[in-house]
Amino acid sequence: MRRTMTAVMALVLLVGCGRSDANRDTVAEALAIADEYVVGYYDQFPEDAYETGYPAPLDRMGDHSPAATAAWEAREDAWVARLLAIDAGLLD
Repeated sequence: MRRTMTAVMALVLLVGCGRSDANRDTVAEALAIADEYVVGYYDQFPEDAYETGYPAPLDRMGDHSPAATAAWEAREDAWVARLLAIDAGLLD
């Protein structure tokens, strides 16, 4: 989980460094993945939203069962695969 969060944050920083009109679709895809990750993370781990101040309702605790953890890791793997498919050179 920490590895994925680091990758997403690094990608967001790279995207923020500079954009050109030619790279708009690539930047939009990278930001969409980052947005999906953040929303998914705080949905999976709502208690972390409370701890970090993220504006999400704290109406339940996260499901940390083995099945839920495996499902979350599969989602992370899918996001990483999408990130790896992006040509990082187009984010400059």
